[in-house]
Amino acid sequence: MYTSFDNVGLLKVLRLLKSHKSEFLSGQDLSDVLKISRVAIWKHVKKIRSEGYTIKSKQNLGYKLLDNTERLLPWEITENLNTKFIGKRIYYFDSIDSTQNFAIKIAPNKNENGTVVISKKQTLGRGRLKRKWKSPVGGIWLSVIVHPKFRTSQITLVPIAISLALHKAIEKVLGIKTALKWPNDLTLKKKKVAGILYFFKIGKARSLTFLNASSNVTATATSVDCEPAAAGRWTDIGSSDQTVYGIAVTNSATAGVARVVVNYIQARDLS
Repeated sequence: MYTSFDNVGLLKVLRLLKSHKSEFLSGQDLSDVLKISRVAIWKHVKKIRSEGYTIKSKQNLGYKLLDNTERLLPWEITENLNTKFIGKRIYYFDSIDSTQNFAIKIAPNKNENGTVVISKKQTLGRGRLKRKWKSPVGGIWLSVIVHPKFRTSQITLVPIAISLALHKAIEKVLGIKTALKWPNDLTLKKKKVAGILYFFKIGKARSLTFLNASSNVTATATSVDCEPAAAGRWTDIGSSDQTVYGIAVTNSATAGVARVVVNYIQARDLS
C-alpha cells in the first residue's frame, strides 16, 4: 500500500529524478542529497522501475527518468490536484477486496474527510442489488469519502451529480462524450462504461462514500460484470480507439467531485 502522506525513500528519489528530468543524476549525488547509501538508492530505483517508470542508467553518469508510470499512484494523482480537501489523502493498493469496504472502515475518522481509496484491482467488488462486480487490472476503481453538511433528505441527488463530474472528466481528458443513465451509470454507444454507488451512514459523524467503477479502461468488457446477462451491456473506454490517460481522468474526476460537493453545499447555504 502507498499513501499520499507518507514521504517514503522511494518518493524522495523519484522527486529528485523528476526535478532533473533532462539530465542524469549520479548515484553519489542522490546519496549525498538524500543522506542514504548508494545501495539504498539502487534499491529505490529498482522499485520505482517496478512501478512502471522508465529510468535509464548509464555508467559514470547515473540515472535519468525518461517516462512516468501509467499507474494511479497517489503522488501522481495529487501532483496537479487543486482542491481544498478532496484527494489530499489517498490510499493506493495493488489489490484489495473492495475500496468501498476500506473506505467505510476508515470513514468515521474526521481526518479522512475527502480521502480517496484506489486500487489496481478488486477481488470482491460489488454493484447494485448486491451483484458481484469484477474489477480487473485496467479499470479505475476508487472510493471517495465525504463528511457531508447537507441534510440527509437531499442525498438522493448526489449520485447523479457525481456521475456528471465523471462524465465531464472523461470528455475533458479523452474527448469522449458519454451519456448519463439514471440513477448511477455512464454509457458509451448505449453500453455501460462506469457506475457510481454510494453508502451513507449516520452516526456521530455522517459519512458518505462513493464507488466510481469507471469501466474498465483497457480490460475486456465481459470481465467486469459477473452477471452473464449483463456481459453484452458493458464496454470499455479503450474500445473507442482513444489513448487512455487514467491518471488524468482520475485527477479530473476527483477535482470534479470536489466542485460538486462544494457547490452543492454552497448553493443550499447549508454549511
